[in-house]
Amino acid sequence: MAQPTQRQPHWDLCWRVRIGGTDWAARRREVLRYAFETLALEQVTAQAAARNFASLRILAKLGFKHIDSFIDEFDGERCERFALDGDIGSSLLASNAMPGC
Repeated sequence: MAQPTQRQPHWDLCWRVRIGGTDWAARRREVLRYAFETLALEQVTAQAAARNFASLRILAKLGFKHIDSFIDEFDGERCERFALDGDIGSSLLASNAMPGC
């Protein structure tokens, strides 16, 4: 599968810097809310290194579904790609089914 292009919105999980008091769960929900409600995207994709279990858990909690595995061409690391369809993402946001993500 090709890497995402400008026509294919993509969310690359990079939560490396933690600032005291930041509500990361709220920020992740707001990113998805913006994608689905403001931009009216049909789907958001995300990818994470296969060894990054924390990111994989976050994607699962957010409702993302695994779509494929690939080897990153820059560092040779095995990665996983996920997608969240707009109808599912919007309904999860509306029901507030993402607490603590």
